[in-house]
Amino acid sequence: RETFEDCPKGIVITPAICHGRPVIRGTRIATKELIERFYAGDSFSVLADDYDISPELIEEALRCEKETR
Repeated sequence: RETFEDCPKGIVITPAICHGRPVIRGTRIATKELIERFYAGDSFSVLADDYDISPELIEEALRCEKETR
């Protein structure tokens, strides 16, 4: 089972940002928010457009969040 240490480089966990919740590097976009929207039916491309980030970063964030649940 993967841990946060195994998360992709595009994901960071820093106590000073969003109370230590995992976010996409350089943003305050929480991985939890992305996975909740994904499970609600939003696609990679919709999420990428809404947050103006690459679909690859969305995929990394979702993989990281799924592995920690």
